[in-house]
Amino acid sequence: MEAVGVFRYFGFQYLTVPLLVFVLVLGLLQRTKLLGDKADLNAAVALAVAFLSMMVPGFVDFVYTLIPFFVALVVILFGTALLFMLFGAKAEDIFTFVKRPEVTVLLLVLAVVITFYVVGQQFGHLFSPYANMTNESRVRVTQEAFQRIVNPKVLGTIIFLVIVAIGIYLLTVPKK
Repeated sequence: MEAVGVFRYFGFQYLTVPLLVFVLVLGLLQRTKLLGDKADLNAAVALAVAFLSMMVPGFVDFVYTLIPFFVALVVILFGTALLFMLFGAKAEDIFTFVKRPEVTVLLLVLAVVITFYVVGQQFGHLFSPYANMTNESRVRVTQEAFQRIVNPKVLGTIIFLVIVAIGIYLLTVPKK
């Protein structure tokens, strides 16, 4: 049984998801000081958002589908950092590299892509024009869409656009 499945089996998803939402919202409010420096107000708002998140249908499944992707991303990032440290890089060098705007933008783009993938996986049937199809024909449409996305021409165009976007960004950022 997978690790997330253990939490579901014992019913902990109704404890872990609100706790995760509470911690993330509280951290965001404390960091941005959106509501001021009042810690009790920030905690009350975070608690309300955590409880309200449980009322959204499918939110628990969405979070439980999203968690393994972000854990894998964090493990890959830590593994890469450890690999560089194995070859002699210092921790300060790695931290300064990660704080560069290009790397931050790349990590944010990865997070958005992962989130959109999970939204499509969890709530795709709500946005699909093929909602009344049988399961077999829905699988066929999904396979055709996947084949179109991984088409070499489409992938080449996406890679080209990413390279152009990075080039434009690097040309427009002022030198320090």
